[in-house]
Amino acid sequence: MGVAPCLELLVDLPTYFAKVQGPGNSGFSDVSPALKWQISPIPGKIDLSVVFGMALPTGAVAITGRGAQPYQLTEQLSLFTEYVGDYPDGAGPSLLLNSGAVYHMNRTEQIDFRIAFGLNHNAPSYIVGVGYSFRFDGLFASHPW
Repeated sequence: MGVAPCLELLVDLPTYFAKVQGPGNSGFSDVSPALKWQISPIPGKIDLSVVFGMALPTGAVAITGRGAQPYQLTEQLSLFTEYVGDYPDGAGPSLLLNSGAVYHMNRTEQIDFRIAFGLNHNAPSYIVGVGYSFRFDGLFASHPW
């Protein structure tokens, strides 16, 4: 749900998991609220957004684990799928289905992959992206020299 021109409120609703055969657990996943801020437009044809989300401990502990958890599949792997709608003034919307994965190589490095498919004639047929990100910890920390 858009709450401002560049801000969205997201809520991932619980999914029910049921064992069909053999050992396993049944129950609901967590409710996961999030905020998405679109930083775009930036120069060129680059769209950039940031999502802050957390799974709240509302589901079955056997399915989701204990406590609040950031958006992720495992400690190192996160997956996402989203519907993207770009609604420019004076033109028709561009609609996409975007999905991908983020792999945290270590505490300060990650690689990511995404693929998107256009859902209408205003959107590109497909988009493929691969990225590498790194973080400098303590870059702006004060040092007593």
